[in-house]
Amino acid sequence: MPKVSVLMPCFNGAKYILKAIDSVLSQSFRDFELLIFDDQSTDGTFEIVSKLTDSRIKVFRNASNLGLVGNWNNAIEKSSGEYIHFLFQDDILLPGALESEVAALDANPKCSLCFSASCVIDSNGAITMKRRPFKRDMVLKGSDFARKTFRTHNIYGEPSNVMFRRDCWQKVGPFNDSLCYSPDWEYWIRLSLNGDVCYLDSIYSYFRVCNESTTNSLFKDKKEQLKRDEFDFVRAICSLDGINISSVDLTARKLSLSIRNIAKRIYFSVH
Repeated sequence: MPKVSVLMPCFNGAKYILKAIDSVLSQSFRDFELLIFDDQSTDGTFEIVSKLTDSRIKVFRNASNLGLVGNWNNAIEKSSGEYIHFLFQDDILLPGALESEVAALDANPKCSLCFSASCVIDSNGAITMKRRPFKRDMVLKGSDFARKTFRTHNIYGEPSNVMFRRDCWQKVGPFNDSLCYSPDWEYWIRLSLNGDVCYLDSIYSYFRVCNESTTNSLFKDKKEQLKRDEFDFVRAICSLDGINISSVDLTARKLSLSIRNIAKRIYFSVH
């Protein structure tokens, strides 16, 4: 079995997917498998990836469209690595990412996941935002960090910025497919309640936001759905054992959400 399973669920990702794949194949850490799961693309994505010949790559085409989160869960089920790292079709994994994240989890067996500093890029690959929540490498107490991120924002980042343990996935179960905007955030919180959290203060991933991205589409075109998603997200977190959300936590979250939504409107209006 490989040490790491890098999972790339994709749908109509022909424009950027080869850049994402190259960012994995060029990693200094070599003990990985790269599993690509095409969710019935119509733009030639499957035809592009099915021509790849690297022995570490396996390509799957779903028999039917599973949807965003359904494809994530399907990918994990078919993987075999001790550690799991998603990379989305239009994101980039920077040099040293797998090596550093594996080293962090190996050195901290009580940590359920590892994340790093990251950047947001546009359709041309230009950096539009740097995200550095802390100023040094650290190990954070999982339950405390889970409450902190619930009250403020998704400090972990997107799936392309997180590595987690397979045995923790076996404990907490699959991603919640009833959530459209925050299934990864809810999942990171669940993992954090089952272990501590490693943070690496180096930029190891680029998250692409452009006209074609799911994040952009959700925020611009599905505002009512996002409101329902927020309600479902809060209800899901409040039901978890070990976090004990209070009225103070809920008030802090509402305030932070309002501020960040204003910032997002400004960001997406420009980009």
